[in-house]
Amino acid sequence: MSGWIDALIPAADCVPSPASSPAAIAAATDTIGPRATAWAVETADRICAEVNAESEDSPMPLRMGDLERQGCEACLLTVLAAIERGAPADQLQVPVEAINQVRVTVRQGTSLDLVLRMVWAAHTRVQDALLAVLDREVAPNELGREVRALNAKLFAYVDVIVRELTENYEDERSLWQGRLSAARRRIVDEIVSGDDAPEDAQQVLGLQLNHHHLVAVCRSNSPGYDPERDVAVSRAAQAIGRSLGAASTLTLERPEGVTEMIWSCPVAPRDYADRIAHSDVPSWATLSVGVPGQGARGLREGHHTAHQAAAVARLRPVHERHVWAYEDVKLLALLVGDPERAQQYTRRVLAGLTGGQAKTVDLRETLRHYLLAGRSRQSAAEALHLAPTTVAYRIRRAEELLGRASTESVVETLVALELAHNFPAFVA
Repeated sequence: MSGWIDALIPAADCVPSPASSPAAIAAATDTIGPRATAWAVETADRICAEVNAESEDSPMPLRMGDLERQGCEACLLTVLAAIERGAPADQLQVPVEAINQVRVTVRQGTSLDLVLRMVWAAHTRVQDALLAVLDREVAPNELGREVRALNAKLFAYVDVIVRELTENYEDERSLWQGRLSAARRRIVDEIVSGDDAPEDAQQVLGLQLNHHHLVAVCRSNSPGYDPERDVAVSRAAQAIGRSLGAASTLTLERPEGVTEMIWSCPVAPRDYADRIAHSDVPSWATLSVGVPGQGARGLREGHHTAHQAAAVARLRPVHERHVWAYEDVKLLALLVGDPERAQQYTRRVLAGLTGGQAKTVDLRETLRHYLLAGRSRQSAAEALHLAPTTVAYRIRRAEELLGRASTESVVETLVALELAHNFPAFVA
């Protein structure tokens, strides 16, 4: 069926320069001849121009540049050579130019859907061009058979090309995302540690470093790995970014089910804690939010404060709440910078007043409110909805158990009581 290939002649006297390598052009010339090779070069160039022109007004335009033209040309030459040899589809070697094109599109962030739309757009036009040649060159009594044979060959070949390009796209995306994620984590870690941001930091991170940055730590409250959670976290980060007016959103996977979210905003976000608290944070996740700041220094401070808030959240009951803002827990974050020593301090200062029994908890809470109120029994009674005499009794009992008056070591005692109130496990 390949006799008509000899009739493939370029329409123009001046054929565009080939996009393929000299070696590829030489190999095609040896198989299908110089005129058919020149026709393929001309046709690929025309197809790319047509696709670009026809999709200009499309809501999802296709843009076929030099790289796409090279892939289109290489595939057309490969298909024509396969037809000339009568090669079965399973022996078709997808040209390296097309595979390289797919790998580059992954790094450019082009979707697989867009890549395949380009392939099918080119295939349709190649098919039309070849059918026009058959209509002109093949005798009418043989035309139907030749058309059916050509369509079957083209479909089989393009099926192989699509399958091969899809597999290479997925492989490259997996590798690229791994490399990109590692590069992003490395750059953020360098900035957080105080190093200067590398020259390509903005390009790799996808953030404007001179913007205002807000960082949050998202932690799963349930064990095990569920890939659907990754999708939910990503969607939540994007939704929060929209509510904050962020220009860009970055998520970084960390060990132990932790994801860092970084939002880059042209102006400092206002009411950010409330906006996040009212967002769709997954029910199985806890979000700890730092303070916003501008530039690399702001990113550094936001990262530190988000993780300090996360340290507080980890020590609290799992289902108490889903969003923790550093501004709400900054004192506790300072106190539990070293949780083990904080617990030792609490137990030592409150020795005699530890344990989880209800009566002991009531004594600790009454003493805490009493000291917070400047040792006013009336104020403590109002806060606790108790009679002043009950407060007086509980204070005396707490002093007996502590072995000291409530007027002694007031600051140390109040700090320990705050830790016990917020982290009951410290005195359990």
